[in-house]
Amino acid sequence: MAAANPWRCSQCGTVNEPSANSCRACGRWPSLFELEDSELHGEEPATAAQAAVAEREPLFEVGELAAEVERELQGQVETAAEEAGEEARGRRRNLVSYLIPLAFVVYIVVSIVFGDR
Repeated sequence: MAAANPWRCSQCGTVNEPSANSCRACGRWPSLFELEDSELHGEEPATAAQAAVAEREPLFEVGELAAEVERELQGQVETAAEEAGEEARGRRRNLVSYLIPLAFVVYIVVSIVFGDR
């Protein structure tokens, strides 16, 4: 059942659009009683919805959001650099762990070949 007029949320008092499935401020679903009593007393439906949109404060400031995004990107770049450094150290450890046994095998082979003389 869709409301024909805007409805007011009984929890937070926000005026919502007729087609809204939930309150845009608190997320509460409307009850059937709210939808049936969707006549806003003393207010014209179109202006009530417009007033609710006009009185709503912005969720964030553009400057704050840009600074937040810049900090997040900087953090991602630093994290990627740290991961690349750790990967290079991991490769170095693997190389050293292969070189030591290989050097030992070469020593044994050389000592066998030149040891008989």
